Amino acid sequence: MSGDQDHSSISADAQDFVDMNIFEQILELDDEGSDREFSKELVFGFFEQAENTFDEIGHSLVLRKVMG
Repeated sequence: MSGDQDHSSISADAQDFVDMNIFEQILELDDEGSDREFSKELVFGFFEQAENTFDEIGHSLVLRKVMG
C-alpha cells in the first residue's frame, strides 16, 4: 500500500481523526492474504486502551467533585 492510496471509501469524519498514512502502515504489518489478525488486534487494543483511559478520567473527575 502506498501513501497516495484513494481513501474515498472512508468517511470524512473518520479521516479527521485517523492518520491514514499511519493506518496504512499498520495494515502493511499483516501477512499477505490474512484476515488482518495482527492489525485488527492492534487497532482493537488501541480503542480498548482509549476507552479505559476515558473511564479513568471520568472516575477521577467524579472523585474530584465529591472531595472538592
